[in-house]
Amino acid sequence: MKKEEKKAREIASMFFQTFQTEPGKFVMNRLRQITIERPVLTATSTEFGAGIREGQNDIIRQIEAQIKFARGD
Repeated sequence: MKKEEKKAREIASMFFQTFQTEPGKFVMNRLRQITIERPVLTATSTEFGAGIREGQNDIIRQIEAQIKFARGD
């Protein structure tokens, strides 16, 4: 295993361990509710605001991707 791959797996493992606990699952569900499950665009959205909202969503997607990587999905 290459050094970079080993480091990536270690990082993913930390995300997995953190968010597989009951408190971690609760926090992840809450983060999804206040980001991904909310609309990015509303009637009063600006381009700047929509960009910020999508950035928030991307953080949650990154966490989920790390968890999936650690599980081998």
